[in-house]
Amino acid sequence: MRYIFYPILSLLIICIAACSHRDTYSVEIMNQANRIMERRPDSALVLLKDIDDSQLAEAERARYALLMSMALDKNYIDTTTFDVLQPAIDYYPDNGTSDEILKTYYYQGRVFQNQGDLDNALYSFYKGLTAAKECDDSLFLARTLVAQAIIFRDFLDILNYRANYEKSAVIYKNLSLKALEFDCLLQALNGSILLEDKVRADSILTLCREFVSIDESLNAQLKRYLLSYAIRFGSKSDMQESISQLMQGSLEDNEELLNIALAFNKIGKNEEAKQLLAQVKESGRGYDTIKWQAITVYVLRDLYEYENAFTEYWDLNQKLDSIDAVKLTRQAYLLTEKYVSELKAGEESRQKSIIIWGCISGVCVLMLMIVLIYYRYRIGRSKRIIAEHENAQLLLRQQALIKENEFLDLSHHTAELEADNLRLELSRLTSEQEDLKEMLATQIELTTPIQEIIKNRLEILNGLLAKEISSNDSYATSYNKWVESIKRDKAEFMNSTRLTFAVSHPKFIRHLQSHGLTEDEINYVCLYALGLRGKEVGEYIQLKRHYNISCEIRKKLGVDEHSTNLSIYVRRLMKDL
Repeated sequence: MRYIFYPILSLLIICIAACSHRDTYSVEIMNQANRIMERRPDSALVLLKDIDDSQLAEAERARYALLMSMALDKNYIDTTTFDVLQPAIDYYPDNGTSDEILKTYYYQGRVFQNQGDLDNALYSFYKGLTAAKECDDSLFLARTLVAQAIIFRDFLDILNYRANYEKSAVIYKNLSLKALEFDCLLQALNGSILLEDKVRADSILTLCREFVSIDESLNAQLKRYLLSYAIRFGSKSDMQESISQLMQGSLEDNEELLNIALAFNKIGKNEEAKQLLAQVKESGRGYDTIKWQAITVYVLRDLYEYENAFTEYWDLNQKLDSIDAVKLTRQAYLLTEKYVSELKAGEESRQKSIIIWGCISGVCVLMLMIVLIYYRYRIGRSKRIIAEHENAQLLLRQQALIKENEFLDLSHHTAELEADNLRLELSRLTSEQEDLKEMLATQIELTTPIQEIIKNRLEILNGLLAKEISSNDSYATSYNKWVESIKRDKAEFMNSTRLTFAVSHPKFIRHLQSHGLTEDEINYVCLYALGLRGKEVGEYIQLKRHYNISCEIRKKLGVDEHSTNLSIYVRRLMKDL
């Protein structure tokens, strides 16, 4: 199998390479033929005949068919069959570009023209022009317009005949093809003359004379149309002048002979006109039979040959009626095709609009959904933030309530402590009151000042106890006055306190005296004995040497500065003694 497989594979590769090479060669030949088609159509035809189109793919066969049709047409080889063009007809209308579709329909119309089927030829040109809305090859567009205009002239549709030539002239002008532009202007001038449109004819004639002023050789082509212009719009002298100019040259063109015959009829030279009409009929060359009959009718009438004139007139009317019927049928046919094309284009446009609006609606719905989702997200986020904030506020309030409860508990505890202290103080005051009463009752030998001090203290204590028992502030009046006196006369208060302690705690006072303390120092120590602290004593006596006094007392009492507080030491000492 291995010995068989490799040779077969090699053969396939060679065949593929050969086919690929052949296709590449054919495409290159077609490219070269297309490049020289306008300048050297004979050479393009020779190149194309060297290609075997049976080996080409569908697209390349269609291209070859179109190029071959172009080459045959440009070499004046008229074909009456679609054998060459058929691959292009089958492929390009559905798959080609606007240029390729236009060219295909153009050459299809040319084949119909060669067959004499002007109706289908006109319809092919119409379909090509309809598909040429985005055509880039304006030269072929102009050629199609001219080919269609020739059929319009044969059908006596002079209005469209002139319009097509005017459009072609504009295209040739943009392409700088002056000769072709001049030919189109002459045909447009002829159409304006036939339509008796003098304003348009004068405008076109002005353009034509500009060409003649540049190139005198074009004057011969213009002369024939100047005679038609003079016949339609000029005087007899204008017609005679035009006839004289034409008669100077050789008269072999039947169209010119017919125009001269018509001019002779207009100026009354009917015999000369009749001779020219006979010359045209006997020339053996093609001529416009309808125009010939129309001129003949007027010439025979003016020569009083009424029977012959009526015969030609009858025949002419029948031809014109047939042409009008054909024109009407053709116009209806073209209008129907145009209507179908417009319906198709409208349907395609409607489908595109539906697709576009569907896409726009889809995008709008999608955007609306995105907005709603984002809005719901923002609302949810806002609610979450608000809930978190409310939870935080609630937590803060709970913490504040806890702290407030703690503060209330502390206040309650403090109030209880103050109540206990007050009860102890009241108990101490009561005890002191009892002691003072006992002293007054038993200590007869006390001096009068000491007795007065004790009485005053006892009176103050009685008022304070009455105030606390009855909650009536009026009982504390003596106490308040005493407090005010204490604030005013510190020395008197301190002496009275020392004397009171000398009675109530004589051992305490003697102990202080035994350690060498002076009366002022003992007064100072008695403030500590009352329960004041060192800072409170300093604020009360307002002496700068408060600290020095305290240090002197410590030294005399033997109290280390760092061992204990002086206030605590004094109160403990008073309790022990």
